[in-house]
Amino acid sequence: MNVPQVPSGLRDIYAATEHPVVFIDESYQLSGRNRYYIMAAAMVDADLIVTSRRALLEYYGGSVLHASAMYQAAELESIRGATRLVAGQTDATDLVVYAPVSASDQHAEVARERCLQYLVGRMFSDFEASTYVIDARPLEAENEADRRSVRDLRRRGDIGRDVTVLHAKPSQEPLLALADVVAWTYRQQHGRNDPTWFEPLREHTHIARLP
Repeated sequence: MNVPQVPSGLRDIYAATEHPVVFIDESYQLSGRNRYYIMAAAMVDADLIVTSRRALLEYYGGSVLHASAMYQAAELESIRGATRLVAGQTDATDLVVYAPVSASDQHAEVARERCLQYLVGRMFSDFEASTYVIDARPLEAENEADRRSVRDLRRRGDIGRDVTVLHAKPSQEPLLALADVVAWTYRQQHGRNDPTWFEPLREHTHIARLP
């Protein structure tokens, strides 16, 4: 199996924390009348990072798991199996945050910031999670906007000063697939009125809908 090389910076941070690590990904709809943004967090105990990563890689033959790509390729049974796998790899503390996207928020940056700040603030206050790994966006300026949103939380005293936010590509950190699957399955329920995909995750996923 071709195991991706996790950046040394991530490995060092995982090794230094005793708290769970939170992986974050998103899904959204920005066309039509029902515009929305979904952000999902999957939390893994620090001592389960390696075994959880290996389970994902072994399931999908060493390749990075993306639910939307699997759906487009009609790998429906693979998605169902991946959803059951994700349900077993997280710590009964996943979180989905949903926010409508206003007409003035053309690129959903406001909605993303609201979701991210709620998610980080909630996971910190409820579980003392201090390490957050976010699926990297194409532009560094976009990633910097995420870091700025978290710095604002820190300045307000909503999170601890030790909170660390990093961006990585799924090819660097396959555990981002956990959040990818949570976000994708919830989108099927919300946007397509199909709750069956999300059902295996429902029991251990908290859902927050922002106004």
